[in-house]
Amino acid sequence: MLPEVVVTVNSPPREGLVPPAFVTALLMPLHSKGVGVDTVLEQAGLGDLDLSKLTVEQYNRLFVAIVDYIGDESGGLLGASRSPLGTTRMIAYAVLNCPSLHDALVRAIDFNLACREPGRDEDIIHRLDVDEALGMSTIHYCLPEHPGEAQYQPAVLSALAMWLRLCGWLIGRQIEIISASCAGEKPSNMGAMEHFFSCPVDFDTATNSLTFSSHYLRLPIIRSDADFEVFIKEAPYQVIIQPVLGEQSILSRIRTILSENLTDELPGFDVMADRLNLSARTLRRRLEEEGTSYQKIKDHCRRDRAVELLLYSTEPVSEVAVLVGFSDASAFHRSFKKWTGVAPGEYRLNHVVDG
Repeated sequence: MLPEVVVTVNSPPREGLVPPAFVTALLMPLHSKGVGVDTVLEQAGLGDLDLSKLTVEQYNRLFVAIVDYIGDESGGLLGASRSPLGTTRMIAYAVLNCPSLHDALVRAIDFNLACREPGRDEDIIHRLDVDEALGMSTIHYCLPEHPGEAQYQPAVLSALAMWLRLCGWLIGRQIEIISASCAGEKPSNMGAMEHFFSCPVDFDTATNSLTFSSHYLRLPIIRSDADFEVFIKEAPYQVIIQPVLGEQSILSRIRTILSENLTDELPGFDVMADRLNLSARTLRRRLEEEGTSYQKIKDHCRRDRAVELLLYSTEPVSEVAVLVGFSDASAFHRSFKKWTGVAPGEYRLNHVVDG
């Protein structure tokens, strides 16, 4: 499954070619079923493909060939809980004429629940929670695990992230995930998590969930049936590997700027507004619409970088503090405990992956 095989998703791909790790992940359902790759390639008329040098167009064709062969549009990602062929197309037709993303999500969830296999998936959790007071929304998706199946909730969470990318295409905006949780244990290979989520992921929680600003739910669906017929041919690459391009959120644009160098003093609010070519008033309004603030973004950038360094480097905590912009180690300890609930050293001890 994807979380077990994507190990270098952030390495720069060769020009025009799909990163090999994604091709390996795509082939896993065939390997798990004992099906020879050549068999599928020949049946789909793709026998001359060089799997080490797939173009985007070839990757999309291979994805469709594998899905058709195994009869599962999730590509085997959801274990025995299959998505029958045609599911994506029918969900798209069900939501394309909805007035808003909120209506589209509600309808898609209802559709998905209705398609689940009787006798297997009665315990599925799939719902949308909207917190009007906080201006935040959370989408949950948790499939039951059955005897003989490997622990696969991290893969289900990745599938949920792919679905949110599709939602972003529907509204023409990238949907920024503010927080995520996984119903399963933390995988030994965090490649997929790092690919799909720029925020920390909590594990061993009640459900798989993604939280984002409710602002996106109010946006209209701007795509048509004709748009979808074009998109579906490119969907595997765009949804799995390269996020669908749309208007980048202000939050995302600020994170990109701040992440260039966290060791220096971060720019003030007015300076950031100038860099974004916005007035301070407009920037404040846009951030409020996205359910965040400039201070929260700065804190989250420092938190995320600190977590990364604590888990994947051997830098002492005092050096981590400097690398995320704290000249005073005690101030870093206080801030990190406020962000995560525990001190940096304790966080490293409790969360570092063995081996």
